[in-house]
Amino acid sequence: MYLQMNSPLAPSALRQPVPGVTTPRVAARPALRDGSHDFDFEIGTWHVRHSRLLRPFAASAEWVRFEGMSTASRIFNRGAVLVEMESDAAGFGDGLLLRLYDPDSRQWSISATDAAKGGLGQPQIGEFRGGRGEFYGQDVVHGRAMYSRSVIAEIAPSSFTLEESFSDDGGRSWELHSISRYTRTSR
Repeated sequence: MYLQMNSPLAPSALRQPVPGVTTPRVAARPALRDGSHDFDFEIGTWHVRHSRLLRPFAASAEWVRFEGMSTASRIFNRGAVLVEMESDAAGFGDGLLLRLYDPDSRQWSISATDAAKGGLGQPQIGEFRGGRGEFYGQDVVHGRAMYSRSVIAEIAPSSFTLEESFSDDGGRSWELHSISRYTRTSR
């Protein structure tokens, strides 16, 4: 094993600067933020106006619009949120979202299910930056594996927007298939 003369493992006499030799400096990384409370804004009950593309990737521009309710509750005191969704629209029934915060990666995983599936799907993983949450995963549309993306934005005390998209070209382009606008009804 060879020690560089300016290595912290070298004897102190050898750690002196060497003329003509510069030691590379490593830029300090910004401190990672604790995002375990990122979804606190959502705790409570919301009225939701949904717009969904009826047939994604089917060269169709037919959207269906419907309304529903969403209730978000904190579980485990922090770093986990359970969202219950209800809707009267045919084909868009009740569902659950389980949001779990990983303190090591400082990212959220979001898994979804509905009454018809009976099991959690593959999670989307992501985080909030600058007041906007972006979460990415994989899904199956018309039997084809695709990337999925959810973006939570326009967050205010009494409203926020969720947009969901699919990509069938590895993330180079995205087709918007769902827009949900949330309005708070109670905390």
